[in-house]
Amino acid sequence: MKRLTALFLVIGMIAAACGSDEAAAPADSGAAAAAATQAAEQATAAANAATAGIAELREQVAALGAKIDQAAATAAPAATGCGDGSGEVIAFSNTSSDTYQAAWQRGMKKTAAAYGCSVKFFENDYDQTEQNSQVQQQVGGGASPDAWAWMPPDAAAGAASLKDLSETGIPVIMVNQVPPAAQMQYVTLYAGVYDVVNGRTSGELIAQAREVMLADGRLTAGEPVKLAIIKFWPNFQASIDRLTGVYSVIGDAIDAGEYEIVAEAVDAVDAVSGYDGAMSIMPILQAGGVDIVYAQNDASASGVILALIESGITPGEDVLVIGGNCRDDVSDLTSGKQFGTGLQAAELEGEFAMQMIVNYLNNPTVMPGDYEAPATPDAYPVWPATVSERNFIPNPPVLGSEVDGFRLWGDSMVNWCSY
Repeated sequence: MKRLTALFLVIGMIAAACGSDEAAAPADSGAAAAAATQAAEQATAAANAATAGIAELREQVAALGAKIDQAAATAAPAATGCGDGSGEVIAFSNTSSDTYQAAWQRGMKKTAAAYGCSVKFFENDYDQTEQNSQVQQQVGGGASPDAWAWMPPDAAAGAASLKDLSETGIPVIMVNQVPPAAQMQYVTLYAGVYDVVNGRTSGELIAQAREVMLADGRLTAGEPVKLAIIKFWPNFQASIDRLTGVYSVIGDAIDAGEYEIVAEAVDAVDAVSGYDGAMSIMPILQAGGVDIVYAQNDASASGVILALIESGITPGEDVLVIGGNCRDDVSDLTSGKQFGTGLQAAELEGEFAMQMIVNYLNNPTVMPGDYEAPATPDAYPVWPATVSERNFIPNPPVLGSEVDGFRLWGDSMVNWCSY
């Protein structure tokens, strides 16, 4: 303000120094010249000061504007969707005749109800063509939920459907199957299990089983472990990711000859198909022997255990069986027929997926990177204020001997796995 005052003073001084047609001429021309020179110098100094003041003022205004923009960008948006009791999520999921999927849906509904949100499910029988048709019907019919939840049976074959969902402008939350890298551009965020971590847990259990067999003499040093693998469907992303996780733990040991994969079976997702898969390779196991069988979930592991018993091979003694994730019946674990599993609770995953959807709808900002929820034993974790690109549930390993006392997020393993 002082500099602006100085500017007006300059103008007045210049006018006084230069005079006008109506002003009287000074008596002494030399004195007048000196006075004019001094006035000009003072005017120049004042003008420079005023110019600097204006520049500084402009900088201050610009800085203030930047702060306002930053505050607007970082302020949490008002709650929308599920938070106000009117929100809806449309979920494309696999059939609830699968007990895991049924429990996952219960978890979604439980968390949605807590926030006043509704969920509508469109199920498919592990058939991507069927799901693609459902997506086209909803998109073409003008459905406008607050969010899409997308669980593809075959992510590659469903790529076009994912792109169509994304182009509606409605957030797409992929669930249960981590998006392939090429599809992340069409996904707002992912929430659910991370099957690579699941596989790492199984790999750790396989390595631990090998150490147990070496310690009790069932294996001798330098003798390779004979390992059989019972897998999901060949193109099922969960199967691919779980194997990736397993190999990340024991892959080098396989290359070094510490493990020998003696047989593999596919299409095993429940007790019946697990039994069929094990029986399809049983002649190989009986002829050459087997030390460890890894089944990608505990439901199929139960079928494997029955097939082994019927074939004269005793689980827990002749062979150690490892399941990929727990199920409603933990008796194989507690009886010693199954060595261990990963605590991947279906209902917990559904709760978590819906929680991340709600969190995003209330604060539609996504941080880059991954968030892995901690395996807190006695209570739910404190959720981050902002969701990440990929958000994972915990998947702790559990030995059969640990089942009864193991807790996660305030509940027992037995309750979480009962579905």
